[in-house]
Amino acid sequence: MHAKENQGDRLEGWKEIAAFFNKSVRTVQVWESDFGLPIHREMKRVWAITTELTAWRESHQDLAVPTELPPPPPPTRNLWLPATTILALLALAAFAWPRPGSPIGYRTLGPVLTTFDASQKTVWTHTFSAPLNEEIRSGPNALQNLRGQFLDVDQDGKSEFLYRTWPWDLSKQNSSLQCFRADGTLRWTFSPGRPTLKLADGRTISGTYTVQHVALLRHPRPDGGRIVVSSHHSWDWPHQVAILTADGKLIDEYWHPGWFFSLDIGDLDHNGRDEILLGGVNNAYLATENRGATLVVLAADSIHGQGGTPKNSRLLIADMPHSPRHRALLFPEFAKHPNPNHYAHVERISTLPDGNIQIVLTQGFGPSIFDEPYAHLQLDPNLNVTRVLPGAKLTELLTTQHPSITTPEARATLYRKVLADIQNTNP
Repeated sequence: MHAKENQGDRLEGWKEIAAFFNKSVRTVQVWESDFGLPIHREMKRVWAITTELTAWRESHQDLAVPTELPPPPPPTRNLWLPATTILALLALAAFAWPRPGSPIGYRTLGPVLTTFDASQKTVWTHTFSAPLNEEIRSGPNALQNLRGQFLDVDQDGKSEFLYRTWPWDLSKQNSSLQCFRADGTLRWTFSPGRPTLKLADGRTISGTYTVQHVALLRHPRPDGGRIVVSSHHSWDWPHQVAILTADGKLIDEYWHPGWFFSLDIGDLDHNGRDEILLGGVNNAYLATENRGATLVVLAADSIHGQGGTPKNSRLLIADMPHSPRHRALLFPEFAKHPNPNHYAHVERISTLPDGNIQIVLTQGFGPSIFDEPYAHLQLDPNLNVTRVLPGAKLTELLTTQHPSITTPEARATLYRKVLADIQNTNP
């Protein structure tokens, strides 16, 4: 779908993306590789969503064309200068030489984290106790979201740097979220999850957790809650959504029976209070009712509790109530996949300014989501599905499984039937 067919929401190709920023194609390609510009790929096609580009631009306002360095001073005829004159010239040069600006990008090499400004000058470095798991910024296995973000967590006009550390062996060591001040000093560290989680049937789950998403509420909570951190268990189903203050203090948390692959913040009803939108899979319903793909919407001012599960589910957490203010949808498995590890789930979420929601429902993961059957869905603020655009592979697969589908009208009937089977799990 071209941008003009979707009210300017989707841009096709590097030329349209570059025109959106009024920059050259080479510039936006560098922004993608070095600064995490959100670009999507489908087969050999490149496209972008304008709302994602706008949000990226707002968080990278310091990105600018590097300024030219001042010209060198003219050569002096007297090659032998007094020591006092040399010291004075060195002091003057140190004062006049351009100092690094605000950091807008970063890179990691082994245990060393380096931030740099718009002219690629190093601003500060930090050395961790051990090498970090490599970040993949390009190629078919590129990470959808880089692990570092420049965010003004305390709203003082200066951006802090939040970095999700991923050790080499996530099965043995928690990842963490570390917050650095503008000068590079470590402000605080948050370790996600719980050492032990007791289930209602008497079992316990222990192990490590991996920080997956970090975002800021647009409207901070009265109790100081500002930072949203989403973390999944490294090998089992629990997923924690935590609310932190600007000082890294945990003040609220929500637990989900599955993994979330996407997160967005929006004010769907324009009432001045945020909603946290989470997309992924609900393992409790995937195992029992063959419908695991889920969209969860939490009222950000009160997320405490756990997500919905069927009665007597083995995934119920002991002594934890259901979250009092959350909404959830479960989508049926729209196509059977030969690989049982490929299940339908919500991989991406985008909240539009008018409160509508766009999601990608797919059986693929990460950069390869369009290599598998998928569909773009749009929902209104009340979570009613208003449009579904199936990808070519989904159409082909459904046609194979339903030989009677031979016309666009028949496919539309099947899609409506699938959507009519969406289950609302609100308590």
